[in-house]
Amino acid sequence: MGGNDVVRVEIVAADLRVRALPASGDVASQLGLEPTRELWSRLAADLVIVDPSGLELARAGGEVSRTSPILAGTTAPAEQDQANQLFEETIRLLIVTLRESARERLYSWLA
Repeated sequence: MGGNDVVRVEIVAADLRVRALPASGDVASQLGLEPTRELWSRLAADLVIVDPSGLELARAGGEVSRTSPILAGTTAPAEQDQANQLFEETIRLLIVTLRESARERLYSWLA
């Protein structure tokens, strides 16, 4: 990067939700042995290179999502732990994605 340019991180999206899963109709589903819900997380962010006056010089971004089934009988504290773990995994995946995007799109600025 030249001079006093800086890199700014902009969070574009951050979601963590519980979603219903469609019933499969098979025996396991009828017996309550299949998950009926899942945790879904999504993160999107941009790395933005700006000059000292705030002018955007370059941008690279990424978006990732992950899911995790919630097993029948999962307690609320266990579900919260599962959600925390899923979101941490999503953050790690976003970091990897942003590194790859920066290598491809911002190489000349970061060299």
